[in-house]
Amino acid sequence: MTFRNKCVILAGIMLAGLSFNTLTFAENTTTINDSINQFIDKMVEKHHFDEDYLKNLFSQIHIDPLVVEKMNKPYEAKPWTEYKDFFITNERTNLGAQYWQQNAKELAYAEKTYGVPASIIVAIIGVESKYGTKQGEFPIFQSLATLAFNYPSRSAFFTSELENYLLLSQEQHFNPLTIKGSHAGAIGKPQFMPSSYRHYAVAYGGGKQADLINNDGDVISSVANYFKRNGWVENQLVILPAKASEKALKSIKQEPLKLNSTLGELRNLGVTVESKLPADTKASFFSVEYNHQPQYWVALNNFEAITRYNHNMQYALVVYEFSKAIENKRLSTQREQSEQES
Repeated sequence: MTFRNKCVILAGIMLAGLSFNTLTFAENTTTINDSINQFIDKMVEKHHFDEDYLKNLFSQIHIDPLVVEKMNKPYEAKPWTEYKDFFITNERTNLGAQYWQQNAKELAYAEKTYGVPASIIVAIIGVESKYGTKQGEFPIFQSLATLAFNYPSRSAFFTSELENYLLLSQEQHFNPLTIKGSHAGAIGKPQFMPSSYRHYAVAYGGGKQADLINNDGDVISSVANYFKRNGWVENQLVILPAKASEKALKSIKQEPLKLNSTLGELRNLGVTVESKLPADTKASFFSVEYNHQPQYWVALNNFEAITRYNHNMQYALVVYEFSKAIENKRLSTQREQSEQES
């Protein structure tokens, strides 16, 4: 059986019963197969991959409907109360404090080198993979191929990530069929997409190759490097609690992913924040509802930097609030230890 026929059969079998928000592939097994072959041709011409090697890889995977299902039901779409309460728990906060204690040296190095607080780094790793215990069980290559060739709304993005994943496997000398991660193709404790792994991962202590699956020093340094290179400003605030008048709630367009205003402008519209930051500080106002009570926030530059890790307001807010919970737990633990010693 030829590679082309095998792909058609595999795609046809796995496509049965799938439905899509933007496009239905009722008769498109040939389209998928053609896209795969075009991708192989590109990898051979652009990056000098062996054609037979790539054909063999694709012959061992299938289109995974569960990947598409999960993409269509992102956890970030849940109400803020449910989303926050899932991530900020006593268990996860305790694990965060323990992780900080166990990796204090590496976190101190990251703070000094990249200017990113340890609490933010620890919070990211806790949210992304629960400190490595939830790195994902989806074969990365299969997930990325499914999304590249069978998820039209983001096909270009995932085709690029599939390309980067194969390049990463070549650079780090691993079999691309063996690595597992999230349904979206994210890898390791910080859940880096392949392009981020290639561009932002750094080895702790100056090593040549970063391991984001097993090496916490590499994970910590890589998260910090990602933030520094995506706009994090050292010693600046992330977000400010606020109060808002009726005028503010009616007149302000809430776009928390864009710093589309200034503190001075927001104050003039009826937003109250306790801050000595200059009036021309870039900012945005937004609200969430927690347990049926409104909460008002003013986002600043470093909040926007968090959204570059995951382009979602709730994600950035939960990382910030989780970082504060971890800080408080760490301080209370240190006080208890000090009291016991004295």
